[in-house]
Amino acid sequence: MAGTQQSNTQQTQIESTQLSSYEIESTEHLNARLMSRNPMYPSIDLPKGVTTYNVGRKPRVNDIIMPQEWKRISGQHCVLKYQEHTAKDDLILGISSPDPIIWVDDLSQSGTFINGRRVGEGNQILRVGEEICFGKPSQHDPAENHSYIFCKVGRRTDHPLLRQYSVQSMLSSGTFGVVYKVLDNETSTWAALKVIITKHNLHDPRALEREVSIHGNLIHENIIRLHAHHEEPGRLLLVMELAEHGDLQEYLKTYGPLSEAVTKDIAWQVCQAVAFTHSMRVTHRDLKPENILITSLDPLFVKIADFGLAKAVDGQTFLKTFCGTQNYVAPEILQGAPGYGQMVDIYSLGVIFLFCMTAKWVLDYEALAILEDAGVSKDCIDLLQRCVQPQPQDRISAKDVLEHPWFREKQSGAS
Repeated sequence: MAGTQQSNTQQTQIESTQLSSYEIESTEHLNARLMSRNPMYPSIDLPKGVTTYNVGRKPRVNDIIMPQEWKRISGQHCVLKYQEHTAKDDLILGISSPDPIIWVDDLSQSGTFINGRRVGEGNQILRVGEEICFGKPSQHDPAENHSYIFCKVGRRTDHPLLRQYSVQSMLSSGTFGVVYKVLDNETSTWAALKVIITKHNLHDPRALEREVSIHGNLIHENIIRLHAHHEEPGRLLLVMELAEHGDLQEYLKTYGPLSEAVTKDIAWQVCQAVAFTHSMRVTHRDLKPENILITSLDPLFVKIADFGLAKAVDGQTFLKTFCGTQNYVAPEILQGAPGYGQMVDIYSLGVIFLFCMTAKWVLDYEALAILEDAGVSKDCIDLLQRCVQPQPQDRISAKDVLEHPWFREKQSGAS
């Protein structure tokens, strides 16, 4: 049906590259394109009208016919099945439809590889921005590799943020919005785009803008950087540093409960960030594992996200919507006490670190008793007790947390 095709002109290639590294300008006749990584080989267009493409060197049985001299590719090499998703998110967010995917079924002897890993038996998913290589990749002569990047069909936009950031894939979704992985077209670096649905949820629109601006000025190695933001009717768009390894909640589901040593590493980093923000007279108000993001697994490196959003969003709606949030919220907030201060963050930290080691929330000090039975150090238990005191005036300050004996070896390393 369709052989490998050269892009129409060099100018078209330039314009497509400017649009996005993994997005080509909208064309009526294409589902997608496999962009060749080798300038000597043409890219492969996936035409509309079909969703299954047979790839190989045999002309009569394949839709995408590879040159006969490409001996690494079998006569019937693989089958590509293009799949689009319904655009339900498009109606809510007004950004783009969810990314298409390609199911890859390898039929060859030499193998089909996605991001360097052989597909093997069964179908594997090729996602936008990922590399597919027909035949085993050569480490000695990469020029001989038949490697391609899966590029979706996009469209130009006049949106002030989306001109610079191209949406590639959805990372997560919830009641308040969606988080996308985006590509910065100017720097070719990855970022995260959080789209928050603000309709019916904003307690104070001006406070939201103010809090977001404050977050943009918080520069610390353990705080997620806010690169850009844009507010429009019904939603707020935040472009932030991308945390490739998810959040602490996901990490705990996989590895928890954690040892005291691992918890201490996380706690030291988070407490440094909180102490910094408190010194800047900024309170987070919604500290929880979902807002502690992981940027590196080895060594484990964490950063705090979403400063100030809880204040700008209606409190009752916020707490009722996010399942589990109440478990980390200080008593004075749940009781509706006026004028609560920075000590709400300290309470949340104590509950988070207790949960890291016990997989339980603090209830009548049950979790502290579990720590004692598990042989956790007295210094650790003492610090956590000081964090989760019911009365805010009885809690330890963020500055004093960093000077607590539990962090003795961290203090010497930081000085």
